[in-house]
Amino acid sequence: MTDYSTIYKTDECFAGAFQNSDQVALGALYEKYSPILFRVLQKMTANTTIAEEILKACFIHIWRTKQTYKPSEERLVVWVFRTAIDTANNLLENQTNSTYVGNQNSSYKDWKTPTLIMELIISGHITQEEAAEKMQIPVSELRQLLRKEINQLRRP
Repeated sequence: MTDYSTIYKTDECFAGAFQNSDQVALGALYEKYSPILFRVLQKMTANTTIAEEILKACFIHIWRTKQTYKPSEERLVVWVFRTAIDTANNLLENQTNSTYVGNQNSSYKDWKTPTLIMELIISGHITQEEAAEKMQIPVSELRQLLRKEINQLRRP
């Protein structure tokens, strides 16, 4: 894994390079965020091959819509994950083949936010306070959601 912190000294430099179509920045973005996003996509689809296809589509969409990112409104990591999850959700909802989504018994919308937010918090990309603000809920409610999600993950 390349240490991109030597190339991009600050998050602002990184975001600027990405918005200016720097392909090295896109590679850094993919290397940094694709493992977490892939885990979320695997949960969404319960199918590794489909998750890989959706991950590719997400990063293509992120690259094509990079000019919509507004650094003054949100951090790059939040924009990337929001854009990717919206893209994945749209791809899954537009599928006519019901076998595309692996887990037919649970709605992705029911668990998407706590799982994604938990991944972002655990990986250190956002704080609980930032997550609660984005979700427009009190931090105490976010903590309850996270505890519930952790308990569900512990079940076999």
